[in-house]
Amino acid sequence: MHPAVFLGIISILWTFYIISIPSESVNDAAIWDVTAKLPPMWEKVPSDLSAFPLINNVTVINPWDYRQRLAIYKIMVTATEPFMRSFGPRNTGNILWGLPLQHGWQYSTSRLRDFTNATKCGFNSSFCISENSWWASMNYFLSVIPFLGSVKAGLYSRHWPHQIRLTSSRTGRYCTSVSNCSSLASLERWTDFFAFVINTTDDVSVGMVETRDISIKEKMSQLEDKMLEFMWAAHVTSIEDGLVRSAPSLGFMSEPEQKFGQDWGSMVEFIAATHFQTNFNQTNVFQLLYLPPRLLWPGDKPPAIPDLTKSVNKAIFTMGIFRKANALSGGLILRVWKRAMCSAEGRKEGRYLMRNLVENPYIIPLAIARLARDIVIYPCDDNMASS
Repeated sequence: MHPAVFLGIISILWTFYIISIPSESVNDAAIWDVTAKLPPMWEKVPSDLSAFPLINNVTVINPWDYRQRLAIYKIMVTATEPFMRSFGPRNTGNILWGLPLQHGWQYSTSRLRDFTNATKCGFNSSFCISENSWWASMNYFLSVIPFLGSVKAGLYSRHWPHQIRLTSSRTGRYCTSVSNCSSLASLERWTDFFAFVINTTDDVSVGMVETRDISIKEKMSQLEDKMLEFMWAAHVTSIEDGLVRSAPSLGFMSEPEQKFGQDWGSMVEFIAATHFQTNFNQTNVFQLLYLPPRLLWPGDKPPAIPDLTKSVNKAIFTMGIFRKANALSGGLILRVWKRAMCSAEGRKEGRYLMRNLVENPYIIPLAIARLARDIVIYPCDDNMASS
């Protein structure tokens, strides 16, 4: 094996090790309590397009209101349930859960507010989403653009014949319909994802989760992995589009918050390569363990922020290491990681690492050996959507 490849693997595993050193215990009941971990207001927002105003045969949605942006997610999660029924009970296995849960975290931690303080938008439990929020701007490309992709793919065409338009922002910087968002690469990626979902074969997608038929279980696993491939390709492209267009609002935040936002955006590429299962439970666990429950302010220096848990401190610190180390290596670490994750076996190992290193850091030596083995003996999958 080339020494640079080996060093890349060591860097990746060492960073995971920093995260994995046991911190405080987490109440399992709290983690897996479904109702307690829904995004704020989830049960109060509509799950159908008929709840929105219909003006001159056009359905109008305001994505600058937290409740209406959240409703966009709920509509997508609800409409795709028949195609992901086999992934988990009560639609908890739906791989779109990562999007609304992340948005709910942004809202509950005041990351959708006006960071210029020029208005009260986003303050005092307001449902207003500010254009002067870098997080809100980035999230636009992970809410409105996926939704428009689902519209373009025809997810609602059978029961909703009306046009759909999003309310313009105050500055008009954001596209608001399928036609005027057509130049975005992310729109095409999300359209591809939803088209794949819609064309999923019924015999696998609505199969019983508890089936004992190994061949059916394998088909369901392959289907989920393929959906995740399309979804993560779209997700990463949304971040790429968002980073360019959200840059003007980055400087409104504190320096620690700016760094954390950029580090988190960079980390997503590593997560995406594993086809991480963004279902309800997995996303909740990771957000609870690793994402800060408040904004970062001047003077906050991870991994020693006093009022944050050890696991959150280590996660923030480690994301920074990942981004800096990857930049210093000229992208080597990410390339090595992607190479290890380009086969189904490698991705399985990557997801295993992310799930288990938190509780068992002693698997590191074996994990190094397995990743090295995966790179050597497993060829990359053909026709990767993210390639």
